[in-house]
Amino acid sequence: MKKIDTDIIRLKDIVSAINDISEFCKSGIEDRKTIMAIAYSIAIIGEAASKLSVKITERYDDIPWRQIIGMRHRIIHDYGSVDVENLKQVVISDLPILKPKIEAILIDISQK
Repeated sequence: MKKIDTDIIRLKDIVSAINDISEFCKSGIEDRKTIMAIAYSIAIIGEAASKLSVKITERYDDIPWRQIIGMRHRIIHDYGSVDVENLKQVVISDLPILKPKIEAILIDISQK
């Protein structure tokens, strides 16, 4: 029986959450429901990143894992002070760069 690679599951969760955010943003990033959905999905990304093995995070150290996890902590623990403009910046600038990197990692580790 083949062992389940939890890193693959977590990385797929990250890609799925990024895809969800893209869908949420199709009608804009202004209404409260969309902002809350984006925040929740970013928290999922951070949670999945926090569960990745050290082997993955050290091997792919060009990804800002600490900042990703830190964003999750801010959303969950300091939810009252989450900056909507910061969320928008993540959606517009960071996620389009992150997604292909995560997809490349998935391809890389799936070939081994």
